[in-house]
Amino acid sequence: MQACPGMIGGPREQWEMDKAAAAALLADRTRRRRVLGGFALALLGMLALGLWGIDGWLTESLMRFAVYWGLCGLGCLFVMLFAVFDALASIREIRGEAGTVDGTKEQAHERGER
Repeated sequence: MQACPGMIGGPREQWEMDKAAAAALLADRTRRRRVLGGFALALLGMLALGLWGIDGWLTESLMRFAVYWGLCGLGCLFVMLFAVFDALASIREIRGEAGTVDGTKEQAHERGER
C-alpha cells in the first residue's frame, strides 16, 4: 500500500504519530481546558450564526436545516463528552497528586505514604 502524499511514513506510522499528538494534548490540564474553551466558543458561534445570521437561508430548505442543526447537535455532544473527560482526568490527576490513584487512603497508608 502506498503512503498518501505528505505523509512521513505509512499509515501505521501516521496513526502512531496521531496517537502521540492526542496523548500530548490530553495529558496537560491547561491545554485541555484551552481546547475545550475553543470548541465551546466555536459551538456558540455556530449557534448564533444559525439563529441570527443564516436563519432565512436555513428555513428555505429542510435538508439544510436538518444538516446544520444536526452538526450543531453533534458539536454540542462532543463538547459535553470532552468536558466529562476533562473532569474525570482532573479527578484522576488530583488523586494521583495526593497519592491515592484509586481513591482509597488506606492503601496509600499501607505503602507508607501520607
